[in-house]
Amino acid sequence: MCLLISLLIIIQEIIFLLATIGNISNVIMLLLFSLLIGFILDLSCSIFKEKTSKIIKIVISTIITLIFIVQYIYYDIFETVLIFNTATTGVMALPFIDIIFDSIIDNWLILLLFISPFIFYIVLVLKNKFIFKFNKKLIFVSIVLYLICLVFINLDKDLKNIYYEINIPISNLNNFGLLTTIRLDIQRTIFKFEDKINFNSEILNKKEEDANILEINFDVETDNEEIIEISNYLKNQKPTLKNEYTGVFKDKNLIIILAESFSELAIHQDITPTLYKLYNSGFKFNNYYSPMFLRGTADSEYILDNSLLPVDGIISLEKVVDNYLPYNYANVFKNNDYYISAYHNYDYDYYKRDKYFKNLGYNYLGCGNGLENKMDCNLKIPSDLDLIDSTIDDYITKDKFMTYYVTMSGHVNYDLNHPIVLKNLDKVSNLQYQDKSKYYLATQIELDKALEKLLEQLEKNNKLSDTVIVLVGDHHPYSLSLDEMNELSNYERDDLFEKVKMPLIIYNSEIDNINIDNYCSNLDVLPTILNLFGINYDSRLLLGKDIFSNTSSPIIFHNRSFITEKGKYNALTNDFSGSVSNEYINNIKNEMYYKFKISRLILENDYYQYLDL
Repeated sequence: MCLLISLLIIIQEIIFLLATIGNISNVIMLLLFSLLIGFILDLSCSIFKEKTSKIIKIVISTIITLIFIVQYIYYDIFETVLIFNTATTGVMALPFIDIIFDSIIDNWLILLLFISPFIFYIVLVLKNKFIFKFNKKLIFVSIVLYLICLVFINLDKDLKNIYYEINIPISNLNNFGLLTTIRLDIQRTIFKFEDKINFNSEILNKKEEDANILEINFDVETDNEEIIEISNYLKNQKPTLKNEYTGVFKDKNLIIILAESFSELAIHQDITPTLYKLYNSGFKFNNYYSPMFLRGTADSEYILDNSLLPVDGIISLEKVVDNYLPYNYANVFKNNDYYISAYHNYDYDYYKRDKYFKNLGYNYLGCGNGLENKMDCNLKIPSDLDLIDSTIDDYITKDKFMTYYVTMSGHVNYDLNHPIVLKNLDKVSNLQYQDKSKYYLATQIELDKALEKLLEQLEKNNKLSDTVIVLVGDHHPYSLSLDEMNELSNYERDDLFEKVKMPLIIYNSEIDNINIDNYCSNLDVLPTILNLFGINYDSRLLLGKDIFSNTSSPIIFHNRSFITEKGKYNALTNDFSGSVSNEYINNIKNEMYYKFKISRLILENDYYQYLDL
């Protein structure tokens, strides 16, 4: 009886897990599922004649090897697996194919490890080794293996939960291997899958006098069970309280900058003095994290704008273009008589931003719908300095304005083909860093120049003291290796949590340096800004929390790891860094899973239109 194809799968599964996650957390399940897949494939091949069977085996093993290679390259770039919906709706956009080539070159040895057992397998097949005819015993063995898999899964509460009740591809990978993860994902996509998560409903929204809460009727007349489930969840959330910072920026102007790959690594007093000034003035958030989700900038933008989690496998920014979003910045500030504008120095319709920003209520310009008449949009990566310099006159003379920028200069690749790197190369060439680290800094110098120009123009127009600048990075510079990141960092970062520790800058020239130690993430930015500007809103409708409030929200990672003030939970290893009970960990995990589910249901059902807001 042949075990060769099972052995090929086992070897490639082990290589994949060690090269990505770094460990094999469930060896038994990995071996069982790999053996099962191998037996089923052999059973399928054995019903054909020898020559045909040989061809099919070669084709199958080629496909399997390509799957592992493609998935590894994808994981190396985006730190997650490529799932069915992602593949069918288009992979997270890569403006430059160079990123893929760089990953292939950097990881040639690991790719060779995938290819080597495949070549050995092909040689044996071609030599007629391990070719056998249909055997009824193989059916029996396959059934027994499947039953053993189910027994092991049902004996372990966590495994049972992962396999039957929640859909987390990275957890499936960690426990069952890549091929089973792909099988579960396709199966759940085709036959539809609903997470089975229990929410303990208890009345939490005590109507305290200082709560950020409105009179909302959540008892919507509908037969839609999902709408009812959302309402029950939201109305029982604990509202945040108003605090000493409520309304401190009332009636001031607001400029939000979502900066490409901006992180603490870019802040150096002598290299980026304006970033250094902003970071060390105003509010300084010492424990702000911006975990990277599957769709990079698009997901970060969605989180920042809506205080909702993105949905796995789709581009939430594109799916929400027709939904009612009452608390996004544009709608809120437009209702308070602000002039509203948004700008992006790249293709204007990328991620359907033309429709997205129109739905939010912005006057929006990008490259292709007018911005090209103001600045040079023909560069492979346009300039952030040109972006600010060419647009600031649109709004700076308005009585009150709210402006939103999505920048581009910091985008990969960090090499000498990058026009912004070349522009600022003289300012980094003598630094004692690796080349890619230096080139990354060169891109952030352009952001620094843009901010310098912004502050200069605000002061020139007597708007500086009346303007608040919110600057956040969309995600960490993911093309930098951990070694390259650490040479730019002032402390040693790990490969999961600390590499996504980012700056959140909320700057106003009249605010002295105030250190904030609360743990927070980009999910919390929207409610924090609403509170700072004294906007009346219902905090129960947003999944993040005002950072200054009495209530905190876990920092949530796409792989379902999390951070709270009590410690860090690594979902890949099932380890928690602090000293807490299992009940505490399970409660946070349950809260996190439900936030993902509610975010998805809100998006899919256009939920906010049902409320009288």
